[in-house]
Amino acid sequence: MRFLLMLFLIISCSICTNAQMRQEIRLNPAEWVGASAEDVLDSVEYMIIKLDKKDFRINRLEKMEIVDDHIFIFDNWQGAIFVFRINGDFVSRIENLSGKWGAGG
Repeated sequence: MRFLLMLFLIISCSICTNAQMRQEIRLNPAEWVGASAEDVLDSVEYMIIKLDKKDFRINRLEKMEIVDDHIFIFDNWQGAIFVFRINGDFVSRIENLSGKWGAGG
């Protein structure tokens, strides 16, 4: 079952790369309501990225970007960004967003 979910995710994700080697991965937010960041990253990165044992719940995944060896996961419901290193280590949770990532941005 997990294999089928991963296969569907691989097929349904659209990956765009610009000249700065910046990747943006857009997912259907409804698919990940209640998912943990570990579940999302395991699926998107094909289980290469492993997070520590802390449980970071994502309510509504809007988008994820990989920039300069950091992963930024935007949770639209909480209005927060979860930041991880590319190796999966949790870095920070950023709240009270404005601009590109904030409300209406």
